[in-house]
Amino acid sequence: MKYIIYCRKSSEEDSKQSQSLATQQRLLLDLATRENLDIVDIVKESKSAKTDQNRPLFSNMLERIYAKEADAILVVHTDRLARNFIEAGFIIKMIEAGTLKEVRTLTSTFNNVPSLMYMGFDFVFASHYSRDLSQKVKAGNESKLLKGEYPSYAPCGYINIKPGIGIEPDPIRAPFITRA
Repeated sequence: MKYIIYCRKSSEEDSKQSQSLATQQRLLLDLATRENLDIVDIVKESKSAKTDQNRPLFSNMLERIYAKEADAILVVHTDRLARNFIEAGFIIKMIEAGTLKEVRTLTSTFNNVPSLMYMGFDFVFASHYSRDLSQKVKAGNESKLLKGEYPSYAPCGYINIKPGIGIEPDPIRAPFITRA
């Protein structure tokens, strides 16, 4: 089998999850070396998988598998592949059709109908995690607002002050923002 290594982190910001892609790549290359797997490419993407059609490199990887450049994916965990049911369905359908022969993670191998049930559970949990996290963040922001706190980083012209207090005009930048 010819594998594409797929590494994904959710944030596009370099400062967030900065080691994530490098760590995923290292772990997967170690696995590939131990198992003597044929790696044809390494795809690294910094995009959320919460919604479908948001990841151009992921879509390109699937097209390359349809074009028979590869027939297997190596990924640290299935939640790196999809956190939504549409793209999860693409992966499962490709395995059922034989276009994708295998998805291998650090701990599991998905390559036949019985294993797809477990992969499906992984995708359900990944999707639930994204939805649940979104609700928790919204509830936390609402609580901050109700207490009079600013729920994020201060906008341009303001500075964050002690946690739980909020924001105040930036004594250096605020006059320039007001003037502008």
